[in-house]
Amino acid sequence: MQQKLTEDHISDEVLKLTFKDPSTGNAFGIEAARELLSLIKEMSSRKSKIRVLIFTGFDRFFCTGGNLKHYRSLKTKSAGIKVNREISKILKTFEAMKIVKIAQVNGDCYGGGLELLSCFDLVFSRNDVLFGFWQSKQGVSFGWGGGARLAKRITLSQAKRLLLGSQTLSAYDAADINLVDRVFSRFEFENATLDFAKRIALNSRKTSSAIQALDLKNESEVFSQLWWSKEHLSRLGK
Repeated sequence: MQQKLTEDHISDEVLKLTFKDPSTGNAFGIEAARELLSLIKEMSSRKSKIRVLIFTGFDRFFCTGGNLKHYRSLKTKSAGIKVNREISKILKTFEAMKIVKIAQVNGDCYGGGLELLSCFDLVFSRNDVLFGFWQSKQGVSFGWGGGARLAKRITLSQAKRLLLGSQTLSAYDAADINLVDRVFSRFEFENATLDFAKRIALNSRKTSSAIQALDLKNESEVFSQLWWSKEHLSRLGK
């Protein structure tokens, strides 16, 4: 079986994953999902020092959605639902990882690729990338739990509108609705992402994890947990 995810250790704290499956046009299928789960388990078991994970695609695609070739080979409805539920469960585990996850969107992202994208804390895009809400073209909706996650980034009404209209957005349009956090030219894209990742890695794991979990309901609680901690006192001393 050909490996789908390639690891590049930028530093002790920063890991870059490149998703590469040219045989499917960089579609994210069950094999890639299981590889991702294996990596998550490995990092957990060896108490990895990784604080920031950068995920990018290969060539001109970040992710083109689910593996339609594999889906067509399945003989029953239940088999397809089982596969999608397994992918959904793995992505939920990935989203919950207590490290900062950056999507480095180097190429076009369609359908299920947007559900994969919704698992990340930060989304950086190259300026020539397209984002396609194309699930309805295949006669389906969100299948990997991405609808609920996307509704945290963009509004639920926007997600419905984009999905119903099978719309395609430019990187700048995606940034306007907060689907994307930053847009860079192809010349500054790589360095800008790495510089930001290294800056995040300077934070303590505890601080980064607390900020990841931050929302309007728990901001006072998170602040109280961090205040007067060893990390806080150390930085006050400096």
